[in-house]
Amino acid sequence: MAKAAPLSFNLCTDAAQWQAALCAMDYTALQQDWGYGEFMEQIGRRTVRLIWQNDHKILAAAQIITRRIGPIELVFALRSPVFVPDISDADKIKILSDISCRYPRRKLKFLILMPELGPNKIIHRALNKIFRQRIMTGNLNAVINLKHGVENLRAAQSAAWRNRLVKAEQSKLTVKIVRQGPLMEWLLQQETAQEELRGYQALPPALVREMIRLHWHPQDVWVAVAMLGKDPVAGQLWLRHGNSATYMYGVNTPAGRQENAHNLLIWKMIENLSAAGLYYADMGPIDAETNAGLTRFKLESGADPCELLGSYH
Repeated sequence: MAKAAPLSFNLCTDAAQWQAALCAMDYTALQQDWGYGEFMEQIGRRTVRLIWQNDHKILAAAQIITRRIGPIELVFALRSPVFVPDISDADKIKILSDISCRYPRRKLKFLILMPELGPNKIIHRALNKIFRQRIMTGNLNAVINLKHGVENLRAAQSAAWRNRLVKAEQSKLTVKIVRQGPLMEWLLQQETAQEELRGYQALPPALVREMIRLHWHPQDVWVAVAMLGKDPVAGQLWLRHGNSATYMYGVNTPAGRQENAHNLLIWKMIENLSAAGLYYADMGPIDAETNAGLTRFKLESGADPCELLGSYH
């Protein structure tokens, strides 16, 4: 019997090759997009992209960001590596070990590893055996599986959420979906003011503006804005990466809330992302303890709670 071809990994320096690797995966996070890595380079980080193969079949990919502080390197494998759906646990462990060996602590390389995996006791034990301890439990994200189709996704909404959507559809709201321009500027300015008012921190809108301007193709940017007449009353920003898209920001006004504008915007984005052939829409983190209302809103839209394995050091 012929021996199975060994796993091998290579550095990737070509954007088209990286995009092809991501499209081989079922789901990839924003932190694995080529443009995200390029932007990290621009602000002084170092980006390394690795692709694992077995007999020319892509099995996994990891975009790893490094920040140097004097002699110390802080190494972030955030939402990576990402794996093809049919990969074995044994191959996952081998790939995670490859990354761990590449960044040894004795050389002052301090790795934070957050693989794109759900809870898995076998992987957890294997990481412990290579001296990687979990320092944070996995986040919960609300993710819409677009492969279910728009009819099934609408049926999966809670009755109350769908009733608010119907009211929004029957209101005077209209929805504009653009790639950039004045409506995106309006949304980013509203997000900045909203962060200051509510006292939370997200990825700074000024940085996101620059990231989009320099490294994102316009076709991978969706700015969905609800309008009452000529006035914007609510908006959302989504970015595509691989077979998925991530909800970056959402802003609202009293008029938008009265008309259930975000129900309508989410539904319009589900239709648009599905039509574009994407697999998943990531609506971001959920936490029933700290923000029960937002968590309920996301899950009642038809999203599934998806838990990650956690962060290891």
